Amino acid sequence: MTVAFVLLLVTAFLASPAHAQFESGVAAFESGDYKSALTIWTPLAQKGDARAQNNLGNMHQVGLGTPVNAAEAARWYRRAAEQGHALAQSNLGRLYESGQGVAQSYQQAASWYRRAADQGNAVAQNNLGALYDNGQGVKQSAAEAVKWYQAGAERGLDEAQTNLGAMFENGRGVKRDYARAAEWYKRAAEQNHPRGLHYLGLLYQHGRGVKHNDKTAAELFRRAVERGHVPAMTSLGVMTMQGRGVQKDTTRAIALFKAAASEGEAAAANNLGVIYATGDGIRADAAEASKWFADAAQKGDANAQAALARHLSLGLGVARDDVQAATWYRKAAEQGHADAQFNLGILYARGTGLTRDDAEAVRWYRRAAEQNHPMAMTLLGFNSIEGMGLAKNEAEGVKWLRKAAERDVGEAQFLLGQAYADGVGIKANPVEALKWFALAVPRLNGTERGQAEAARNDLIKRLAPAEVERAAKLAREWKPKPE
Repeated sequence: MTVAFVLLLVTAFLASPAHAQFESGVAAFESGDYKSALTIWTPLAQKGDARAQNNLGNMHQVGLGTPVNAAEAARWYRRAAEQGHALAQSNLGRLYESGQGVAQSYQQAASWYRRAADQGNAVAQNNLGALYDNGQGVKQSAAEAVKWYQAGAERGLDEAQTNLGAMFENGRGVKRDYARAAEWYKRAAEQNHPRGLHYLGLLYQHGRGVKHNDKTAAELFRRAVERGHVPAMTSLGVMTMQGRGVQKDTTRAIALFKAAASEGEAAAANNLGVIYATGDGIRADAAEASKWFADAAQKGDANAQAALARHLSLGLGVARDDVQAATWYRKAAEQGHADAQFNLGILYARGTGLTRDDAEAVRWYRRAAEQNHPMAMTLLGFNSIEGMGLAKNEAEGVKWLRKAAERDVGEAQFLLGQAYADGVGIKANPVEALKWFALAVPRLNGTERGQAEAARNDLIKRLAPAEVERAAKLAREWKPKPE
């Protein structure tokens, strides 16, 4: 979870004036006469008025009535903070966190946030929670993060409410509870907090903690988009592309994706790549698709990296480049993208774009197979039986073939049938072999189908009619296992 820290604007720090001079500074500030406010508050600050010191810190930090000067801001914040002024303590903590006007230090940030948080400052409570969330300047602790987020959330801070909702949604520091997450997101959404609106919309979109409602989700996304929340542009674009909760409008969806992509949103760029690659609602354009896949891939989107690798491998919209294809498959594979892991294994097995290496091929097949990639399971099973790239282990190979076969992969069904027919890695069972051959035939094409048909027909000739009928019955009753 990316935590957005809160920095209150100067107007939020203006306490009730204690005397006429301070009040006149407030009036000047509120009228936009910042130079007069600065002139009025400076002598008060020099005499030790913590409120004036904090306000001068704000003005120097933001550049109101005076040039931006983070070091001067830090100096005034510190003078107020050392007098116990909670707002100044929170602001000084933010400067330490970001390294503005002071040497960056999460430890110092945490120290000042804690002093302000202990006085009930909601911004500091939220920011201290974020430091615990990320393990910055303090020992990482999701439970402590929840404690401080909740303190800020209960004081009505929308950012803290959103952060607390995310902890409940993800089960970090608390037991996962989508309903509680929705409650906190709703509080933030009522204040039009962009991220709170987006997160609540996602819950409605997926029916988590609230009743599924695409129309409500789309409306929440729209409100977040109006407030400039870039990820919500992508979410609303997806719903607009699909016509879920809003009228289907490819042109509008593309505009949303392009707006988000221009702000660095990798998922939006990837979605544009998919649209141009598939021609969903527009004319397909492989070159344009490759351009957007490349944009998203450079930003680290694993789906786009895998798609770009495919385009490079096949020369779709770009010059064919097996070396670059292997590079992008690897980047996606290292992020856990199962299809990229499988394809990287294929490239190693063929020696395409990199040096042939059966052991590396198997390593990537295994990583994809462990994510239930059916064809990776099939090739891992085959390699295990043949001893290609790893020690021969027929029983292990049959195990992987069965997993793939049960997921309706024709190649695995044929190979499993052969294992049963020949007693490889498992006790021979011709009836089971015939069942798997019968299942494989309609799922294969070309040479592979011919081989499966030949194996099936040969076995039928050697079995008794009753055995053939039993195998046929098993095939008719067979159903693939869900993933």
